[in-house]
Amino acid sequence: MILLAELNFENTPEDEASTFGVRNTARAVVFDNDKNIALMNVSKEHFHKLPGGGIDNDEKPKEALKRECKEEAGVEIDAIVELGFIKEIKKESKAVQNSYCYIAHVIGKKGLPQFTEFETAKGFKILWVSIDDALDLVKNDTYEKIAGKYIAERELAILKAAKEIYYPSHI
Repeated sequence: MILLAELNFENTPEDEASTFGVRNTARAVVFDNDKNIALMNVSKEHFHKLPGGGIDNDEKPKEALKRECKEEAGVEIDAIVELGFIKEIKKESKAVQNSYCYIAHVIGKKGLPQFTEFETAKGFKILWVSIDDALDLVKNDTYEKIAGKYIAERELAILKAAKEIYYPSHI
């Protein structure tokens, strides 16, 4: 996979980052039949994110992505295309996060998300919006912590890469 972005807002040296724990995740720009995409609104923290999450030890990235899309967006997905990956070096949390990024399409009917108790407490809601609206929403999110800057820049990089593939003349 190609590197879409490396985010290191705290300017962590490589030798220090090599001591951090590693978390691997899978994320997707999921299109429905109306060319809208799934976007999670984390209403109590005032930000948006794409469906996705941690890859369990025994999972492959695409398997984790399918599970996460079912849980967070309430959809089955297919036609999964690799976009690339994003590396986040987070000094504050002493973690390196590798997000494997994809484009996918909804198959069948949309169902209801199956949010965890944690996600429900954070006010997670699923939105279906155009890719341009998603870009605007993420650009206008506000954060109080450095973690939010990582989320926003990661999601913007994924959305821009997906838009370039799907709508190259509109970039």
